Amino acid sequence: MMPRKKPQPLTSINIAGKTYSITYEDEIIESGYLCDGVTCIADATIKIAKGMDAVHTKQILLHEIVHALLNDSGAAYLMKQNIENKEEFEETLVRVLTPVLMEVIKQIGYYYA
Repeated sequence: MMPRKKPQPLTSINIAGKTYSITYEDEIIESGYLCDGVTCIADATIKIAKGMDAVHTKQILLHEIVHALLNDSGAAYLMKQNIENKEEFEETLVRVLTPVLMEVIKQIGYYYA
């Protein structure tokens, strides 16, 4: 039996119908701060810092994916508004995010098991 080949890092991901490219950078500086990850909505890119262990990389990637998902769904805009019915908004957010995040987790899990 041949040994299982280690998968290469994830280089793109589909988030709610929009494809984001994923790059791995030696250093990420955003607004003067050193970051583990950053998402650029306009360019549909996610940058992840190199050198982290698989668990931390997965956490940072998922964190950045949530930023993209919230923005692309319009939820980020709504969160900045004065929301009258926060409970209804929260339930809507959960309904929207759950199936998408389940698919994202499947994609990430393969690469960072």
